[in-house]
Amino acid sequence: MPAIAQRRADLNRQQTTSDVTRKVRRSRLRRRVRGAFPPALRLGLVGLCVLVLLGWMSVYARLAVAGYARSDLLAACKQEQLKNQELRIRLDTLRRPQNVVAEAQKSGMVYATQYEYVGRPQDVASTGNGAGD
Repeated sequence: MPAIAQRRADLNRQQTTSDVTRKVRRSRLRRRVRGAFPPALRLGLVGLCVLVLLGWMSVYARLAVAGYARSDLLAACKQEQLKNQELRIRLDTLRRPQNVVAEAQKSGMVYATQYEYVGRPQDVASTGNGAGD
């Protein structure tokens, strides 16, 4: 009986080692199939990554340029608003009646001594030279 038991144990060892090697070989084969990429696929993935990076850099550069242009335009707009505000203040001061009279006298203008108002032909009012009196 011990010989039969010994044979049985040897047979079990052979089966387990062959099963283990089969399982190892199968798992290694599966890993190779799953993990191995064909060179064309690798090249395609690398090319796709490069294109994505170049596209991202292009978009970033365009946004940066647009941001700088926007900043310059905002600064110019602020300067023009300040200039417009200064011109409005100057216009308001020049429109005052006392300033208009002072500027007219400075430029040599004098008050009219004779003037006529003409509306309709039958209503003519005149002063100074006596034409309508």
